[in-house]
Amino acid sequence: MIDLILLFFLARHIGRIAVAKGLKRGTWIIFTVVAWMLAEFFGMAFAINMFGTKNLIAINLFAVFCGLGGYLLVHATLQKTPARTDDEY
Repeated sequence: MIDLILLFFLARHIGRIAVAKGLKRGTWIIFTVVAWMLAEFFGMAFAINMFGTKNLIAINLFAVFCGLGGYLLVHATLQKTPARTDDEY
């Protein structure tokens, strides 16, 4: 549950950065959600193989940190994307 709350606030943050750069907010929010979910899924699968199915706390923590890695990947990509100027519209 905490991961969804964290994802909500981080997606809003990505949206604000995208708007400040003159990019579409919705596109970058979707990128953030998809990257988070994919990273969390693969992190959970890896953690289940690593820790087994009995240690749910370790699996969930590992998955959330992998999801955070997905967010950081989108954030770094957005930071490297050049801002749009009025001439590009």
